[in-house]
Amino acid sequence: MLDFMIKYQRFLMLFLQGACFFVAFLILITNSLCTKRKIAIFCLEVSAVLYLGAPIVHLTCDGFPGEFARLVLLISKSVDYLAPLFMLYSFNLYVRDLILHKEVTKRNSILLLSAEILLFTGVILFVVSRFTGWYFFYDELNHYHRAKGRVLATFIPAGCMILQIIIISLNYKTISNRVRIPLVLFLVIPILSSVLSFVTHGFYFTNISTVFMAIVLYVFVV
Repeated sequence: MLDFMIKYQRFLMLFLQGACFFVAFLILITNSLCTKRKIAIFCLEVSAVLYLGAPIVHLTCDGFPGEFARLVLLISKSVDYLAPLFMLYSFNLYVRDLILHKEVTKRNSILLLSAEILLFTGVILFVVSRFTGWYFFYDELNHYHRAKGRVLATFIPAGCMILQIIIISLNYKTISNRVRIPLVLFLVIPILSSVLSFVTHGFYFTNISTVFMAIVLYVFVV
């Protein structure tokens, strides 16, 4: 079953990518969101498109010889690592406006800022990893290999998601059920998928589930 899913996952990824393109377009023309929230959700959807596009390119070029193929692989894998951080930052902007618009407290501000600092740290660590090969590397045949630091690259966004879940939970009274439930699911489902991806190498559970929840999020917040 897993082999079948891995074989045909590109078709599902392309379908979800097209859906995200369409959602991003709808966000641009909608009038039901204020400007800050519209920008946040639009950036989230664009990041989702990149988050799915990166593994498609990587699957296509993995193992191709030559320097150009290596450059394409490096760019696609870099997007694969950075896009979820940008998605979470965009999500954090939405939550910030949603919560602070109703209740400005020191606790909320600190938690939101902590999440952003953690994401910024993740970007810095990724840049450093490109010089140290701490997250991943390619062999002479341009095959991708995970390195020991790859676990940290998973824990940083997971830590940010946990902070955001705490923020939403502490402010549940100020957020309607219609919005609160998809907000929490947007964070919980990718965490569970990340755990599952450790034992199902080859199928992009995290990418697919995250982008699917990004589409679901649009349905409920707009």
